[in-house]
Amino acid sequence: MADTYYDRIGGEQAVRLVADGFYDTVDESYPRLAGMLPADTTVTRRKLFLYLCGWLGGPQLYTARYGHPRLRMRHLPFAIDEDGVRQWLEAMEVTLRRCEVEAALIDELMALFGPLAHHMRNQPLSATDS
Repeated sequence: MADTYYDRIGGEQAVRLVADGFYDTVDESYPRLAGMLPADTTVTRRKLFLYLCGWLGGPQLYTARYGHPRLRMRHLPFAIDEDGVRQWLEAMEVTLRRCEVEAALIDELMALFGPLAHHMRNQPLSATDS
């Protein structure tokens, strides 16, 4: 039995597919999120891959190369409200499904991604946010 989410998702190859697939999903279906990305997402994709490896319990590749991720600080230049959080989470869930991650594991991962994504919100709640 695999001990970590990294192992359960399928290790390095699967995490790379998720990282690349996420940006493909964003590019295809989430123009607001895509507008926050550089024209060339090569580096962005690599950094997400490195980060997810460690976040999922695998090798701490991001930290070894770049130090502490400082995710909130790195996302401050972007106006992230509840709708942005919702779109990010939706794009990640779509990606996990496209990558054929086991449904129960998707549920577990989305429960973990939720607080992480909400921590990136840097815009106040509006009257229409629920």
